[in-house]
Amino acid sequence: MTRYIVNVVVSGRSASLLIVLPNTAPVLALVDKVKARLLGLKLGITSTTDLELTPRINSVDGPILDTEDLLLDALPDSTKEQLFVVIGSTEAPDYSTASSLPICFTTEVLHKD
Repeated sequence: MTRYIVNVVVSGRSASLLIVLPNTAPVLALVDKVKARLLGLKLGITSTTDLELTPRINSVDGPILDTEDLLLDALPDSTKEQLFVVIGSTEAPDYSTASSLPICFTTEVLHKD
């Protein structure tokens, strides 16, 4: 069994988890273990439905791990690489109010005659 320290990040909040799995398990097994423990963390998550968990290495915007890869291939030395699981929502954004509209900038060129 291998110990993995996972940094869980959601909306500016974070927590660390120790996950123990065989290194022959797929990355998806690690993600599933994180998801199973989310509600016990104080990250403001009230439901695990409609959450997207993205496993990454070295930083919150580091390379994304393929969930079908084996842990021993994706993380050959779990003591040297930082592992992050970044949590987002799979729900479509609600653009029904002006405050939730995305900001877009356009440039218009005016010609003087």
